[in-house]
Amino acid sequence: MRLLVYSLLGFAASLYAQQASRITGTVTDSSGAAIVDAAVAATNVQTGESRRATTNATGTYVIAPLGIGDYSLEARKEGFKTASRSGLRIDAGASPVLDLQLEIGSISERIDVSAQALALNTESQAIGNSRYEAQLKNLPIIVREV
Repeated sequence: MRLLVYSLLGFAASLYAQQASRITGTVTDSSGAAIVDAAVAATNVQTGESRRATTNATGTYVIAPLGIGDYSLEARKEGFKTASRSGLRIDAGASPVLDLQLEIGSISERIDVSAQALALNTESQAIGNSRYEAQLKNLPIIVREV
């Protein structure tokens, strides 16, 4: 019986690992130079949950793990206008690359870009499905004490 329980837990963990999504990209200025230490945030539109990252020496950021849903993305850096993108749909196992460009200006100025993410992930051959999490949550649990 314990073997069955451990097997189900391992299966559930592997499904969660397959569904982990992330957003990566590069933040640059108008000349194409990388912006170091820019604050990047991805916010789930439905829940309001936000994940944050800071760009590295090459201007690259990685925000992970992300749940399934619609997100908005925002980048800020002192001395630059805030840039944001909205309408980003993140599905199971998605890893979109979203580059942002900041223009020189005050942080109170804002540039909004609305875009739809690709329906197909062209970067990876991985297959994801958001139904598994709901199916696992609805499985009956049988516990027998010996």
